[in-house]
Amino acid sequence: METSEADAAFYSFAVVMLSLYIVPTALFVLYRFLKTPKLTRTWGFAAHVLALAVAVALAVQCLRQLQTVDTSGVFDPYEILQISDAAGLRDIKKAYRRLSRELHPDKNLGSQRAAAARFARVAKAYEALTDPKGMENFRKYGHPDGRQALFMDFALLSTFSGASAGSSSLFVLAYFAVVLGALAWIGYTLHRRSGSRDRTQISNKTAALLVDALAEKMSVHDIVELLLATDEMTTYPNAAEDRLEAQQRAQAHNKLVKKMEAAKVLPAEIFSRIKKHPDHVARENMLALYQYLRRNKLHGVPKPTWLDARLRKVLLELPFLVEIFATIAAEHSFKRGFTAQTLLRALSLLSSLAQGSFVADDDALRDQRARLADGAALPQLSIASASLAVLDEANVQPGDWITAELTLARNHVAVGEAAPLASTFYDEIDAKSPFRKEHVWFLVSDRASSRLYAAWKCVDLSQTVTQKVGFKGPGLAGKYEMEIRAVAVAYLDAHATFKVPLVTRRAWSSRANGDHSADLPRVIAEDAVFENPWLRLKRIRFLDQRGRERDWTGVERTTTHRPPAAATAATAAAPCQDSEEPCDAVVVFPFLTQKQAAHRVIVIRQFRPPVGKWVVELPAGLIDDGEAPAATAFRELREETGFEGARVLHMGPPMVNDQGITNGRCRLLLMEVRAEDQRADRRQQLEDDEMIQVLLAPLDGLVPWLHERRTASGDAIDARLYSYALGLQALPLVLR
Repeated sequence: METSEADAAFYSFAVVMLSLYIVPTALFVLYRFLKTPKLTRTWGFAAHVLALAVAVALAVQCLRQLQTVDTSGVFDPYEILQISDAAGLRDIKKAYRRLSRELHPDKNLGSQRAAAARFARVAKAYEALTDPKGMENFRKYGHPDGRQALFMDFALLSTFSGASAGSSSLFVLAYFAVVLGALAWIGYTLHRRSGSRDRTQISNKTAALLVDALAEKMSVHDIVELLLATDEMTTYPNAAEDRLEAQQRAQAHNKLVKKMEAAKVLPAEIFSRIKKHPDHVARENMLALYQYLRRNKLHGVPKPTWLDARLRKVLLELPFLVEIFATIAAEHSFKRGFTAQTLLRALSLLSSLAQGSFVADDDALRDQRARLADGAALPQLSIASASLAVLDEANVQPGDWITAELTLARNHVAVGEAAPLASTFYDEIDAKSPFRKEHVWFLVSDRASSRLYAAWKCVDLSQTVTQKVGFKGPGLAGKYEMEIRAVAVAYLDAHATFKVPLVTRRAWSSRANGDHSADLPRVIAEDAVFENPWLRLKRIRFLDQRGRERDWTGVERTTTHRPPAAATAATAAAPCQDSEEPCDAVVVFPFLTQKQAAHRVIVIRQFRPPVGKWVVELPAGLIDDGEAPAATAFRELREETGFEGARVLHMGPPMVNDQGITNGRCRLLLMEVRAEDQRADRRQQLEDDEMIQVLLAPLDGLVPWLHERRTASGDAIDARLYSYALGLQALPLVLR
């Protein structure tokens, strides 16, 4: 039985798909037979062989079907007319007349449709060989009718050719789902059983764990405990069985801990943490690592055999985890205002793993030199030049994006050469380990506070390396001495430093007041703890006059605005100080004047939730963006009291207020309010959360009036109001 062209396309496709399985599976089976014959005695391997045999049988059957392809669908006029390519016109006409009689539909009533199709092909073949236009079209396009439309479809068996489009599509989708799903399952199974993974990647769970656990001052032991307890380090092939075996060795863990503790190779606190760790696999990981890194101090302590498998995994995978953690520490330390300590500890752990020593003592450095290949030298790094600047700007303002440009020289490498592979303990464990390369980490930090501002890894192995990296500079104005550190993590104690002075100043401060920053004391870092649309709670780190680092908690306004340029002109009638200086709010001392009457003071009685009482105070409010302080004073007086101000008598400079907890600043404005200018129906314009009553107090005797409010009504008195009232009263009689 001949195979149709449609079926041939399907069989061709099937052979290709089957080969995608046959080739890798055959190589896998051959590898098992030659390299690991013991692993061929399992049901899983038998299933692989059976599946391979079935796939090969199907492929052979498809190839056999392709040998019987019916090529009648190909338009060849000589083949259709059953004549040779050298036939003349007479033979062509003779063959056409013969086939026309044989294939005429009237003479093939039993298979009229098939005969009609073949009859039409014979006519087209005759046309292609006799008609001039048909001959030209056949020569150009391979068909007497000229250019043919290209039709593409799925390669289905002819059995499905009569099916609907929906069922055909479902068949195709099902076919691909089965084939590709099977291939994916096989690949996943082999990958899982092999126990290997991409060591440069970690799970989202582990990434979140590392970010949350990152602290400002982590020791190497903290980092070791954190990383060796991750899923990547505690998950082995046959995980459940492995964990059970580790749990059964709990007593052996304690015995080894006691022996190591007796040798005093680590602080007692570390051994206590190991014994209390809930994960037995993580416990064995830590024991394996510490036993390896402190082996020179453990000559009399035998190493259990079960540590070998743990140690191999630790040495192969822990360096990748440490580098990932270092990358996370570099990114988040600046965001959180951390020092460089944690990152430096992580980088030192990389050096310890590479050189097989927990500390860079004399013995470790001597072994490091002895490990060098003949003619090799230890790294001699130096930062030839470095600069910190804002591109296209002469000055650096707080929070500017600073570009660090530096040149690192490898003095142990010849000019034009690249740094060779380092001599490490990875040489025997994993010769292809990327940690054998002399990669360098760069750190930029404030030398006084050690706060980290930038850190990155450089993989350039050239003798001279040029780096250009941007980072956000200090957020406060001041003088800084920045330190740029280069660390070669493949070796112990291989680093170089370079100090660069940096001065940041606010543009408005340098114009109006000059540079008042001092070396000490000064603020070095600020971190937001909580924030809403009006306030920000922040942790402040500063250096005292002795250079010691201290912490403070404070609050700042998020609504601080610099007055617009028109502020001075708008209030030219009033004495004004420091009109360009930013300010948060205004406080109004309104004098109510009236002809033939004593002057009075307009004060308000407002309920303040933080105090839990009504407070007698002066009208006040925040300055809106783009609003002049005087305009704010008129607006706040109108909204809180309903009175309209007449003129500003005096506007003071921005003054600090409650400076122990906030950096907020306000201006005090003395304002005249004329009684005859007020409307009879004046009304307050309060917000929903404002609870304010208007009071009129006598200007003369304001202090006794405030005392009476405090005792009679239980009101709290605002310090600014009382201070100004006391100033109006002048000195007490005993001091006159």
